[in-house]
Amino acid sequence: MEDWGQWFLGIVLTIVIITISIVTALRKAFLFRSEFESFREDHEEKCKKLREGCMELHKKDMEIQQKDLEMRDAAIERLEQKFDVLFEERLKKKNIRYIKKFEEDLPKIHVDFHQIQQVFINLYLNSLDAMPDGGLLELKARAVRTIIYPRDRRKKLFISDHKEALYVEVKVRDTGVGITPEDKKVIFDPFFTTKPQGTGLGLSIVYRIMEEHRGEIYVESEVGKGTIFTILLPTEE
Repeated sequence: MEDWGQWFLGIVLTIVIITISIVTALRKAFLFRSEFESFREDHEEKCKKLREGCMELHKKDMEIQQKDLEMRDAAIERLEQKFDVLFEERLKKKNIRYIKKFEEDLPKIHVDFHQIQQVFINLYLNSLDAMPDGGLLELKARAVRTIIYPRDRRKKLFISDHKEALYVEVKVRDTGVGITPEDKKVIFDPFFTTKPQGTGLGLSIVYRIMEEHRGEIYVESEVGKGTIFTILLPTEE
């Protein structure tokens, strides 16, 4: 009888061990499936964003290429007034102080007004995103006489016969989180973004528009201190 009891106990323990093994295996399989589903959903979402981004970039690029620039003379002050209205509430909500400093008697810029408006909107939005806890946004403008040499997005120079000309130099400065040296090298590349929900197209489109205007844009930044985007806009000269 004692042997039978030990035998029965052995059977029960074996069943318990097998059951625990099966439950553990099923749990691992369930967790793997959950992780796989999460990975798949995340991957599909990223692919969707990439596809939409490609379509948006292609559409914008085609618009810039096919549509002749509607160049006209405009005062930089008039352009800035629109941003006062557009961003006033956002700046207040984010506790961002806005300062503008314009040199007197600035020459008129010779640009496609709507496209340059898009440039400033993208730069402002970029600065606002960089200051989640508030800060300072400063816009400065002055006249400069210089030569713009064609470059690629990585700032590689090309041979050019461009001559010295008069431009309006505009600096958009924020006291945000700043940009790392590594990110600064690719900041204007399509689809590059450090934002979870970003498309990485804003600054790429800005760069493309500035190319079409034969102007220039470059960035200076220090992590923890802020960023300055400088653009050179052609004048009526």
